[in-house]
Amino acid sequence: MMHHITRSAVAAVAALAASVALAEDAKLPAEGDAVYPYGHSGAWYVFADTTGGTCMTEKVDDAGNVVQIGMTKDGEHAYLAVYALIPEDLREKREKITITAGDMTHTGRISRWKRHNADAYSGGVLTSDTFDFAAQAETVTEIITFPNEQIEITISLEGSAEAITLTKECIAAQTG
Repeated sequence: MMHHITRSAVAAVAALAASVALAEDAKLPAEGDAVYPYGHSGAWYVFADTTGGTCMTEKVDDAGNVVQIGMTKDGEHAYLAVYALIPEDLREKREKITITAGDMTHTGRISRWKRHNADAYSGGVLTSDTFDFAAQAETVTEIITFPNEQIEITISLEGSAEAITLTKECIAAQTG
């Protein structure tokens, strides 16, 4: 089912295309996957990954940081991914990341992807057996630590419960 694409949805599709481009986990959307707009709920846009047979929702904050919530291609885990815009002078430095949503935290190395070959993003992923952790959290915080400084972003997850409901409908349509 295709929905009318608004100007905001076009921006979200551009962000999705970039994030899909360099996903490192084979269970997450990847370069070459056929990904289409499915619908939206408030500031959240839902995309169908017809290659992987799954769906995800995405929100871009005012600063250009991205949060995505979806189901892995194998259908075994829900995920929440956060990608922060990294200042140009820090893009080549080694980084550690900590992501927190509700009572879940992950610390590790950064995965990278680039949008339009100019704006560099770094981010990481939380996984769980269900969408509950993402639907119940009010915010997601990502802390990126460099040798001499730290970047912290917090993105509101307001409206994510409704977007997750639409994402589940999209998944049911994909697996239908």
